[in-house]
Amino acid sequence: MELLERGTLRRAVIASAVVLAVIVVITKLFNADLSALSRIDPIVFILTLALLTGVLLVKALKFYVGVRLIREDDEVAFKELMRVRLASEFLSLISVSYVGDEAFRIAWMSLRGYEPDR
Repeated sequence: MELLERGTLRRAVIASAVVLAVIVVITKLFNADLSALSRIDPIVFILTLALLTGVLLVKALKFYVGVRLIREDDEVAFKELMRVRLASEFLSLISVSYVGDEAFRIAWMSLRGYEPDR
């Protein structure tokens, strides 16, 4: 099973640690109370995660369809496009709107030989 592969599990642990560190930094910067996170209902938290995952999957599917429409002969895997989409979403969260994420996807597509103006 791929999820249990050592590399994938290691990346998931690193990503979780980064997310936790970002949460702590943001709460410290804005003098928020970390104990407020413990009052979140677990069902609401799980539903929120499921919805966010669904949104990311739909965005990755949209990107996949767009890439396939531009060049049908490219055998790019959905998994790779999902990673690109996740990276661009991360850049979107930490950079100015419409600068980081589009630039990242354009750079990725240029490296694969796509024409940036399409």
